[in-house]
Amino acid sequence: MESLTNTKEHSNPPKEQEDGVAKTLQVAHNLESSFLKNWQSDTHVSEVQELIKAHKTIKNIEKMTHSIRDLFQECKGDRDNSMCLTVEKMEWETLHDVASMIIQEYTSKVDQIMMKLNDLSRQIMLWQEAAFIMDSHRGIGQVSECQDWITLKEIYLDYKHKVLNDSINEIKNTVARLPNN
Repeated sequence: MESLTNTKEHSNPPKEQEDGVAKTLQVAHNLESSFLKNWQSDTHVSEVQELIKAHKTIKNIEKMTHSIRDLFQECKGDRDNSMCLTVEKMEWETLHDVASMIIQEYTSKVDQIMMKLNDLSRQIMLWQEAAFIMDSHRGIGQVSECQDWITLKEIYLDYKHKVLNDSINEIKNTVARLPNN
């Protein structure tokens, strides 16, 4: 059985991991830009799963899993366990490093998104406060105009009332001066 993990391949994992992380970041960036549109759909799940499955370490894990299953099946039939002596070793450090980098990138992206969300919330609150102040001033101006109009109308009506009373008094005086025939 050939070795699933070549030590030469993994002697320089950062370059390979950087390529995988770069691809992951690109997909994460694409997802971030379309997330607000598609946050309830599962379309992005298949993209992420395919990206993860394309990563070399994940492929090695899949190969090892299949090899272990095959070995287990062969060992079941082998009574003297002559075929079951070689077991490939898992490169847990590489797996841990990749997982750590993915988690760090995810955390940094979430932090950036949360900072943008906080800034947006502050801007919304400022706009709401400004709109409230403008509406309040506009409302106060309209109420003041109405109050001024009503005051002028009351003064005009008082003037008309005085003119009408003067006219009525003049008519009464004129009628009183007429001869009573």
